[in-house]
Amino acid sequence: MSEREGIFRPDQRTVLRLCIAAGLAAFAVGLWRAPHRAWAGLLLGNFYFLSLALAGAVFLAVQYAAGAGWFALLKRIPEAMTAYLPVGAGLVGLLGLCGLRDLYVWANPATASNDPILLAKAAFLNVPGYLLTAAVCLLLWHFLIRGLVANSQAQDDNGDLAYTAKNARLSCIFLVVFALTFSLVSMQWLMSLEPHWYSTIYPWYLFGGIFVNAVAVMTLLLLLLRHRGLLPEVRAGHLHDLGEYLFAFSALWAYLWFSQYLLIWYSNIPEETVHYAARFGPGWNILFWANPVVNFIVPFILLLEERSKKDERRLLAATLVLIAGHWLDLYLLVFPAILPRPLLGFIELGMFLGLAAAFLLRFDQAFRRAPPIPSRDPFLGESLHH
Repeated sequence: MSEREGIFRPDQRTVLRLCIAAGLAAFAVGLWRAPHRAWAGLLLGNFYFLSLALAGAVFLAVQYAAGAGWFALLKRIPEAMTAYLPVGAGLVGLLGLCGLRDLYVWANPATASNDPILLAKAAFLNVPGYLLTAAVCLLLWHFLIRGLVANSQAQDDNGDLAYTAKNARLSCIFLVVFALTFSLVSMQWLMSLEPHWYSTIYPWYLFGGIFVNAVAVMTLLLLLLRHRGLLPEVRAGHLHDLGEYLFAFSALWAYLWFSQYLLIWYSNIPEETVHYAARFGPGWNILFWANPVVNFIVPFILLLEERSKKDERRLLAATLVLIAGHWLDLYLLVFPAILPRPLLGFIELGMFLGLAAAFLLRFDQAFRRAPPIPSRDPFLGESLHH
């Protein structure tokens, strides 16, 4: 296999490896000084990047299922994003085997056995169930996503149009499987941090956030690749369509955020309001109201004009805001259930930096394995003239 050019030079890849080492050091320090912070940081960071791999595959599957041609030129980016999935699966296993009791009340038998609500939910919230659900979902995702990527890259070798039809069928299966499995893991991995609380809109809300974040990261990676001289065939129309996705799904996230908050505020049922009561506490309330600002209002202003979606500088600014905003959104979903006040130190930042470096290295390795342009994709001509 010949060495192809990716986003990073060899010296930059060395820096990323050093960042991974820093992340491991932060995790070790966390386990020694504050295990609950270490496991919470791992949950947040790994979910952030694992959901990037999943949502990238969802975006790819949507294009195949719809028979979209405009995206053919860009499809190597979400394909390479899925390379983080095995790393993420390993870290889910580590958390499931070693860290559940530091995060989840229901994982402590002494506490759960004396709580009527936890006893009622014990059929779903239990350690063996957590591990089994995670294993089944991760294996299904890996099998289906690997099929999508393998078919796409096999088409480069022989140009067989049947691979496109195979991926269209596989994409429809994956989208249905993803909808069901993601609903389960979103409740088990994140919502069960507060097991007395529930929201029927939670999986939709979480999906809105991970999808817009995936499009933001795809757009950022595309801009970085163009800066490196790769994918010069990308036109303003491609950037415009990615900008449209960012604008639309940022609005969807905001709608779901407001709907969940408004309905719980209006009904004022104690087992629902407990979630927001924790986030209106000292220190958290500022972050709570900053959340819709960075995830909706700022991107809305940046991308409202038609021409702004073709402007690389504005598009770059919007992607960076949304990427940071999604981290804030997940931080507010995880850490108020763990800490009484916001805390952001070497443990949290170091671990997130290490996981970000791992994601970027996996992306770079996967991107360099295949030609950056799928030369035998039947939709490539349409994409080149988009």
